[in-house]
Amino acid sequence: MSVGSVLIAGGGIAGCAVAIALARVGVDVALVERGPRWPGAGADTDDPREIALLAALGVTTPEPDHGDRATGIRLALQQSMTALAVEVRTGVELLGVIDVDSHIEAELSNGRVENFDAVVVADAEAAARLSGAVEAGSARVVAVAGAADALGVAERLTGAGISAD
Repeated sequence: MSVGSVLIAGGGIAGCAVAIALARVGVDVALVERGPRWPGAGADTDDPREIALLAALGVTTPEPDHGDRATGIRLALQQSMTALAVEVRTGVELLGVIDVDSHIEAELSNGRVENFDAVVVADAEAAARLSGAVEAGSARVVAVAGAADALGVAERLTGAGISAD
């Protein structure tokens, strides 16, 4: 499958990693984060696998003993995603999806319904709410199992091998 536009619900490490991977290969990406700040709380990580994934995607994160690491990671994600023209909206959550023949209709908490080629659910609450749509087998509505799954999701959506280098 090849996609041109993707909505990602969730601004933690997994959502940001998918956004960066997709944007690096030319996909138009919009990311919604239900919380008031972005990246979301899930971006506060000390997991070496997540840090390695971000580094492989070109996100330079601070060393563990270098000040407030969580703030440094958030800033690094913001810089990378801004440079890649990822559209980020805070205070907005994904309420529902409908897979129609040519696209996915995404219902957002701001009252809008927007069309995308695919939707990635990287938020636990949204995943629970949308479990029927994800489990229905739509290849265009995909849940991310965690940051380690980010590249695999991006590859499935684009149909291309995505290098983390």
